[in-house]
Amino acid sequence: MKNQKPDRGGSNRAPLRPEGGDPDGWADEEARASTFADERLRKRFRRLLGEVHDRIGGGIPHACQDWAAVKAAYRFLFNPKVSGAGILAGHFEAPRARFQAASGTVLILHDTTEFVFQRESAAGFGLLTSVLMD
Repeated sequence: MKNQKPDRGGSNRAPLRPEGGDPDGWADEEARASTFADERLRKRFRRLLGEVHDRIGGGIPHACQDWAAVKAAYRFLFNPKVSGAGILAGHFEAPRARFQAASGTVLILHDTTEFVFQRESAAGFGLLTSVLMD
């Protein structure tokens, strides 16, 4: 897929940026308005953000891939100088800026579909049918 880093063993990878975008600049945009005590923490957050994005759906150990990176991620998250509000500030500001730059209507779509199949084997599930809603 275009705009994708080489696979480092993960099978659940997402493109780094929508088509035509800077493959590395998106994390900078997301982290720009985040508030941290120093630039070192901002750089670590940017790296962690990229690792988690590269392996969407997995936990920190899956995203970071090696023990040193996992330890660094947890040290970052439990650092008393790092707050949830500081991290989220960038995630609130970046979409706001994108919405303001949009020339037309912006659709915000959310899917809460969830399946839980509690079976010993996947055999016998058959076909799932779609339901059209008016």
